Amino acid sequence: MSRRSKQSKDHHDDAEPADSIDPTEIADPGEQAEALDIEAPDIKADNDAHVFDLDAGPEDSLVFELERRLGEMETEVAEYRDKYQRALADFQNFQRRSQTNERNAREQGVRDVLESLLGVLDHFELAIAQDISTVTTEQLVSGVGVIKSELLRALQAHGVGLISPEPGDEFDPNTHEAVVHQAVEGVRPGCVSMTLQAGYTIRDRVVRPAKVGVAPGPSADEPADDTADELEQSED
Repeated sequence: MSRRSKQSKDHHDDAEPADSIDPTEIADPGEQAEALDIEAPDIKADNDAHVFDLDAGPEDSLVFELERRLGEMETEVAEYRDKYQRALADFQNFQRRSQTNERNAREQGVRDVLESLLGVLDHFELAIAQDISTVTTEQLVSGVGVIKSELLRALQAHGVGLISPEPGDEFDPNTHEAVVHQAVEGVRPGCVSMTLQAGYTIRDRVVRPAKVGVAPGPSADEPADDTADELEQSED
C-alpha cells in the first residue's frame, strides 16, 4: 500500500458518519432537519390552525343556532301578524253588521208602532169630518172614548201599560206621585183618593208615574205630622 492510500484510509476512519449525529445536540428543529436533510414541518402554523379550529367551532354552532331561532321567530311574527289582521278585519265587519242591524231594528220598531197607530189616525179623520150640526155631544164624547180605547190597545200591543189607580187603592210610591192631599168619603187615610193624570209603563219600567191625590192622615208610607201638637203643648 502506498503512503497516499494509507493517509486516505486514515482520513475516512477518523470522520464520523452522518447517522451518528445526536439529534439532541441540535436545539432548533429547523437546524436538525437541515442536518438530517429533511423538510421541517411548520409546527407554529399547525398549532395556530389547531387553536383556531377549537375557538371557531363553538362560535359557528352558536351563530347557526341563533340564525335558526331568528328564522323561527320571524315565522311566528308573520303568523301573529296574519292572525291580527284577520281578527281586526272580522271585528270591523262585526261592528258594521251590528250598526246596520241596530239601525234596521230601530226602523222596524218605529214602522211597527206607526202601522198600529194608522187605524187610530183614520178614526180621528172620521171624527173630524163629521157634521157638527148632526152630532150630539154624547155621540162626540163616545166617539172620542172609542178612539182612546183603540189607541191604548195599539200601545199595549207594544208593551205599554196604563197606570190609573182607583179611589181607595193603596198608594205605591214606585208608580204613583202624590200631588195633593184630598179627603174623600170612604177612602182610608194614606190611600189614593183620586187620579189626576194617568201614568204609563213600558214593560216593567215606569215611563211616567200616575199623578194622584192622597187622603190625608197617618199611614205606613206617610208618617203623621206631630209638629202642631208639639207647638200646642209648648204654648200650654
